[in-house]
Formats: sequence, C-alpha cells, structure tokens
Amino acid sequence: QLYNAAFGLLLFAVLWAVRKRLRAPGALFWSFLLVFALARIPIDLTRAYETDSVLLRAGPVQVTESQLTSAALALFSALMLLRLRREATAASPF
Repeated sequence: QLYNAAFGLLLFAVLWAVRKRLRAPGALFWSFLLVFALARIPIDLTRAYETDSVLLRAGPVQVTESQLTSAALALFSALMLLRLRREATAASPF
C-alpha cells in the first residue's frame, strides 16, 4: 500500500504540473487512470495474494485479478484518450 500511495502522490504532482497542456475536457482524468493502471500491474507483483485470486501462473510470475482489471482499465483509458483527441481535432476549425 505504501508503493501505491507513493506512486499516487508522484503521479498527482506530475499531472498537476501538466494539467494546462491537456486541453480536451476529461483528458486529465483518463490520463491519470491510464498511468495509474499501468503502474499498478508491476506494483502488484510485490504483494502476496491468496491462491484464489491468481488467474494464471507462468513460472514465477502470477497474473492476478487486480492485474487483469488494471490492464483492462488501461486499455479502456487509452481508447478514451484517443476518442478525446479525435473529437478535439474534429472540432477545431483549422
């Protein structure tokens, strides 16, 4: 939990610094979700899980439910950012 908290604070500081560069409404939110979901996947490798939550084992690497959920959230966030970018370019007159 300390790794998640530390990364969350670091991500907040970075996104706060670049918040004015993201012009499309919602881009900051989806950027946060994308980066946090991608960071959560390796951070979850440091945790010990019960055997019920492990979905796939590949040698020493175990894929858990939370990692799979984070991967799905990262994919959805990336798709939403692409959609926001496409709508922003379609709305601009130039």
